[in-house]
Amino acid sequence: MLTKLDRLKGYSARETCVALLSMLAILLFASAIAVAQTPIVVSQQFWGANETNSVATFENTTVATVGGNWGSASPGGHSAAVNSDGVFVAGTSYGGFAEQFTNQNAVMTVIGESDIGPGGMAIDRNNSLYISGESSNVVYKIPVNTTANGAYGVGTYGPINSVCPTSSQCAFLGSGTGSTGTPPPACAGVGQLPDTAGICKINLGNGKYGFNVASLAVDSGHNLFFTTNANAGSVTPSAPYSVFECNVACLYPTGGATPAPVQIYVEPAGSGGQLYTGAIAVDQNDNVYFTDSFISNSGTTVGYSTYSDLYQVPYNSSSKTYAAIPTLLATLTPACAAPLTVSPCTDAITTVVTDATGNVYFGTESDGIFKIANNGSALTGIPPVIPLSGEGVKTIVPDGNRSEEHTV
Repeated sequence: MLTKLDRLKGYSARETCVALLSMLAILLFASAIAVAQTPIVVSQQFWGANETNSVATFENTTVATVGGNWGSASPGGHSAAVNSDGVFVAGTSYGGFAEQFTNQNAVMTVIGESDIGPGGMAIDRNNSLYISGESSNVVYKIPVNTTANGAYGVGTYGPINSVCPTSSQCAFLGSGTGSTGTPPPACAGVGQLPDTAGICKINLGNGKYGFNVASLAVDSGHNLFFTTNANAGSVTPSAPYSVFECNVACLYPTGGATPAPVQIYVEPAGSGGQLYTGAIAVDQNDNVYFTDSFISNSGTTVGYSTYSDLYQVPYNSSSKTYAAIPTLLATLTPACAAPLTVSPCTDAITTVVTDATGNVYFGTESDGIFKIANNGSALTGIPPVIPLSGEGVKTIVPDGNRSEEHTV
């Protein structure tokens, strides 16, 4: 969700690194009900003496009085991932870097630098890392290191090339940058070269789209789900502000085939603003969850989120199709969305994730972290929302364990 706070942030790469290093990691084990719950990792949006960890009910909006410590954000904030070795990966968006931290959160290593603005991050069950760009249809895929390579230990990613991590030429690609100045090869598929040998790239829609990818998610079958912003290329129909699935055949076309991503949902055209799709998640039964936010373009609220939502798009395993109409799970309308004399607040639902048992977690920038108990089923109506933490949050990610007994 592009709140005005996001748009005004202009952290340098160094500042963003510092912000990431000051990230608050919280493991949440307790639950208000007797449903299995597994650890999640969150980043703190607001950091200051006026913030407390008291638990508040959903929509009990507070006004943060301090700035965020998360760098310039993608629209959905879901710009981080954790693998099963406990390595935390995040993009600095317009700062240009993809960075990783060990599970002790003490060492940061640059995976690489990209001219497309690393935004959405996802990690599949093989620990392969997917990195999208803020203004591109390209997704980079990087295998996990199974042996140490200098500063890059087991469980980490990279180096992108031989000059990483100290040189400014430690780049994914981009018109003469990097050690070779040539783009990486096209990915070929799960377990195949070049996917297992180093960085490769996926052109979503085979270059026919110009996606601004907001966030990514990968299911157990290695199918990729993503949300888009304003730019979706010049093809007809145009597809901004949408939710897409790119299955294995779409990701790794063979035999001259050019399958396009499947549009699961598109936001309606707005009046006085536009609904932006944001974070995305998928549960063990392939039900899709996404957030959106209405960004105003009029009056005193220009550039602010005046309301935001959390949806589920149920998957029918028999027909192998998604519901035409998503199910609304939660809505947040900040009480300070349209004040008469002061600037509007910047609260919004920014992130969503599911765990291995199908529970749904989401967070807001000012209010905290919340849970919807589920087991991977299609939900009906607006379900009960369980408050877990009073800290404002930008991103929630699974803890990285990919077995059935742990968080996915």
